Amino acid sequence: MARHYIKRPTDRQLAAWFANQPSGDYTCADCGKVASDYYVQPQHPYYAEGHEGIARCSDCIARINQQMRLPRCEMPGCQHRGTWKLLGFVLCGPHKNRAMDRLNHVTTKP
Repeated sequence: MARHYIKRPTDRQLAAWFANQPSGDYTCADCGKVASDYYVQPQHPYYAEGHEGIARCSDCIARINQQMRLPRCEMPGCQHRGTWKLLGFVLCGPHKNRAMDRLNHVTTKP
């Protein structure tokens, strides 16, 4: 998630932004949960990829935070998150698939 074009708000700015948000039930932009049944809160544009009017539930916020903590793929130049560990390397899905194809090609006898 590229956030470089929006400056991170200070705690004071974030509190003022939350105070200016309309009250009422919000719907999670990611999964559709409604605030009357779940804890759904509006997201500052810094945390919503620059979009205004986005609200997310606590489950989706936790999922996004978990994704942000994942390490990067260890292939040089790759900027994807590494979600697979193969032969001691952390790889993204496409690089894992490519490595598995090459391993299968090398280990398969004609």
